[in-house]
Amino acid sequence: MKKYIVFVATLLLCIKGRCDTKLKVAEAVNAFYKVGSDWKPISVRQLLEPGMTIKVDPQGSLVFLNDNKVFCIPKSEAVVIKAVKDVYAKEPDSYWKQFVSAFYDWVNPPKDIGSTVTRRGGFLMLFPANNEVLPGGNCNFIWRRDGRSAFDVFITEESRQDDWLLKKEGTKDTALTYGAIGAQLGKFAEGKTYYWTVNPTGDQNQEGYFTRFSVAGAATKKELKEALESLESSRADIDEHTFQVLTALCYEHFKMYSMAYNVYDSAAKRFPESKMIADMRNEFVRKIIIANQPQK
Repeated sequence: MKKYIVFVATLLLCIKGRCDTKLKVAEAVNAFYKVGSDWKPISVRQLLEPGMTIKVDPQGSLVFLNDNKVFCIPKSEAVVIKAVKDVYAKEPDSYWKQFVSAFYDWVNPPKDIGSTVTRRGGFLMLFPANNEVLPGGNCNFIWRRDGRSAFDVFITEESRQDDWLLKKEGTKDTALTYGAIGAQLGKFAEGKTYYWTVNPTGDQNQEGYFTRFSVAGAATKKELKEALESLESSRADIDEHTFQVLTALCYEHFKMYSMAYNVYDSAAKRFPESKMIADMRNEFVRKIIIANQPQK
């Protein structure tokens, strides 16, 4: 027989002294609310009314927003939802703020959410994204197909076309793995700035636009390690869906965009029932594509 976490939403709201506040749902997997003697599934962006009785499958997930806080069901069978962190009050400049902002942006999408990406040749790059910081001396290079069949890839230490670390023309793939090109490239070094671009074969990058990236220094690596350890220490108190989003946002905070995408994508495949993770991954890619465009 399955066990459920059951709680009354009024308990949480009264703790904050606002018993009339409605909570907007950001994630709901195998989560239900009681209507009479029946249980109905909770849906994303639904408002939870004060006094609702809610249950969540132990393998499910429920995340919701109230003011500047994100709340989720802990793995332990507690009767009161635990606040992840009062981020604006305690850590206003950390990735915890990003966490809250990302949830609010997703649950309350702006009206102009439609992509503003241009479709100009030469601006197909995805990762490394512009101004990306690599955690180590290697990376894969990934770009969009955008209806094209073959591509020319250029990687250099400086944004000039006569000093290529790698020049590969006519590839039909949308990625170059470090395993395939590492012998020619060597390791990327700390303290240097690198550039890369990809063009459809036969087209010229007329504006000479390159995406730049660098390698994390010792101080950044230390901060990242501490941040990931802090996240890991709270893992037992939050559902795995939320933990994966937190991890992706942590990497994003350190401008390690490829790592962030890998976490989003792996989690979306691991939890195909999670609309939150899939949508946040897709929105992350949309923002990366826009950020990689030349600034006007």
